[in-house]
Amino acid sequence: MKLQAIILAGGLGTRLRSEVSALPKVMAPVNNRPFIEYLLDDLKRQGFSRVILAVGYMADTIIEHFGKEYAGMQIEYSVEEELLGTGGGIRQAMTMSDHSAPCFVLNGDTYLELDYAKMLQKHQQRKCQLSMTLRHVDDVYRYGAIKFDDNGIVDAFCEKGESGSGFINAGTYLLEPDVFAKYDLPQKFSFETDFLAANIKDIKPVACLAEGKFIDIGIPEDFRRVQNML
Repeated sequence: MKLQAIILAGGLGTRLRSEVSALPKVMAPVNNRPFIEYLLDDLKRQGFSRVILAVGYMADTIIEHFGKEYAGMQIEYSVEEELLGTGGGIRQAMTMSDHSAPCFVLNGDTYLELDYAKMLQKHQQRKCQLSMTLRHVDDVYRYGAIKFDDNGIVDAFCEKGESGSGFINAGTYLLEPDVFAKYDLPQKFSFETDFLAANIKDIKPVACLAEGKFIDIGIPEDFRRVQNML
């Protein structure tokens, strides 16, 4: 099966403006390379052949940099003429995916070490509509904790602000092509809040635990930290 992915690359990066003011967040320089190239390198290494970049803010900068291919992978663009939120952006990009196979979705501002083939295998064995990665952290305060049951089914999203160790949403998903079909969703919506959390009992996402490197470059402190991590 050919591996395909959508990378959400349309964010404004407001919190990162003190470090990177003239670039979209995914193009923020990490050791003199755009951050998103580290994600693409990992996808290439693990056998992906096609990547759809969901772009919005400063889309031309990203398109001009990558063109139609990167390291032998086909690159296509789902351009948001107006910001659609994470959910609207994924749904629009999914129309460009190969509907004969599930599609990975990555947050373009997050690096996660993950065995994609292993996640796909589990997804297919469980015959689920949606799988999502979870990562254990020492303090869930910034992210909000994720709860799952003994069968590995995610059953609760906790509010941000609670402290302590636990599992968080690591921001990588695997979606079946018709995952949105039966839900009445607006044009603009949050994938995490309006779709996942709101329909958690019906969707029954399968948890895939990731143990490798994980960092979200959305705040200046972590953007500085990633320079040494990668």
